[in-house]
Amino acid sequence: GLSDLIATYATLLLGFSTLCIADAIFVFTKGGKTESIQRNFSSSLVLAALLLSVWFIIFFAIDCICGYTCIRNSFSENIWYIYFMIVSTFVQQYFHNLILGFGYIKLFSSTGIVLTLTTFCFSYSLIPTLGVKGYILSIVFANLITVLYTIIFSKAYRCFSFHSIDIESIKNILKYSIPLIPNSIVWWLVSALNRPVMEHYLSYDAIGIYSLANRFPSVITMLFGIFAMSWNISIFEEYKKEGFEKFYKDIFKIMFICISICSLFVILFSDVIVSIFAPAEFQAASDYMKIMIVATVLSCISSFCGGIFSVVKQSKYFFYSSVFGALTAIALNFVLIPIFGLWGSVGSVFISFGVIAFSRYRFSKQFVRISLSRSCILYIALLMADAISSILLKNFCFNLLIGLLLSAILVFVERDMMSKVLGMVS
Repeated sequence: GLSDLIATYATLLLGFSTLCIADAIFVFTKGGKTESIQRNFSSSLVLAALLLSVWFIIFFAIDCICGYTCIRNSFSENIWYIYFMIVSTFVQQYFHNLILGFGYIKLFSSTGIVLTLTTFCFSYSLIPTLGVKGYILSIVFANLITVLYTIIFSKAYRCFSFHSIDIESIKNILKYSIPLIPNSIVWWLVSALNRPVMEHYLSYDAIGIYSLANRFPSVITMLFGIFAMSWNISIFEEYKKEGFEKFYKDIFKIMFICISICSLFVILFSDVIVSIFAPAEFQAASDYMKIMIVATVLSCISSFCGGIFSVVKQSKYFFYSSVFGALTAIALNFVLIPIFGLWGSVGSVFISFGVIAFSRYRFSKQFVRISLSRSCILYIALLMADAISSILLKNFCFNLLIGLLLSAILVFVERDMMSKVLGMVS
């Protein structure tokens, strides 16, 4: 629970403190000429260094004030772990997006492997002796080693030059990235505000159970993230070409069919998964996990539809859609958590993600004239039916039958698309 809170605070402050420069660098290096890349890279990196230096001073001042006034809470007692987590996460994301903009796909993929292996090694070494702080340090050290690996093998250092620092480039980057700051904050309100609220009304134990319930749906997010990277490149290349709308619609359906079937069976085996990876007192997390999986699918819809906003450089629509979700999350967290506890938190996340997904779908129709609402409603309804039946009916065989039946319905409804996918595979 404490480690989740530290990560939550770091996530909140990350975009705010760095002005979301890491999210902008991909857009300003993708397809650019050497001189333009050098200007944008050098200018944004120097700006980021200045921002992080200013925030070091701010954190130092906060630490002194909290020490003088004897303010003790999860933030003040872990303030420097939060700061270094922000710094290491930013540089890792920045260079991760940079090499994606360069088009170094193999290197981009290998950095994920390096990050995973180094996180495991540091966790194995540090957690037994340092506990939660060892977990945070393992993330920080793994991020920094991955950055070093990325810089060396991408030769990104060749693109940096103090002579290339350009005020106009900084203005253009900030023009794109600054509207993403409110988006990052309101996204935090949607997905992470419930942690501090749970800390107040419930306990670290409740946060720990929720964190576990949210951990396994994040695997679906990870798998979608792999797809999303190539998808974002594809829409940059295909936008405004003949047949783009059909391409967009077909990819959406293929993606959603695959992720829905995967989610159906993760829901089915969630009890088994939790029993393998966690002790008995965490078993309740499996029920919360089932609804969180459906919420994760809604999040994937949001990411898919939001890709078009990056292509047309209309980042304001990220903000608009996230504001709707944030307002929903704020209201529901403070109303539902005191009454329903963890179920209130899960319900708040599910509804908020649904609001964001619907908003982004509506905004994206300005740029891509497609109608996907019926498909979305069908897929989500099937997933919710699977989740609810799995929660209420603690019978694996019966739930397996329901999962197979719902999968068959989904495949039958999209039989034309499925035959096309099978034809592509064969």
